[in-house]
Amino acid sequence: MNNNSISYLGWLSILLTILFVGLKLCGVITWIWGWVVSPFWIYVCYQVVRSIFWVIAGHIYEKYGENENEQSEK
Repeated sequence: MNNNSISYLGWLSILLTILFVGLKLCGVITWIWGWVVSPFWIYVCYQVVRSIFWVIAGHIYEKYGENENEQSEK
């Protein structure tokens, strides 16, 4: 996977945010701004949780995964 590319979920959140901002500025929706920009923040939170998960998984693999590999080689 190319690290420079943005996922479909990322594009969807950007498009929804732009759409909601446009609708809010035109007066079509009367939502508070927190809900208008929520697709962006939901995506950001998703990426943060995903990154934390992979960091924890990497630490667990380093701690326990290498020990199992060393034991299987003996």
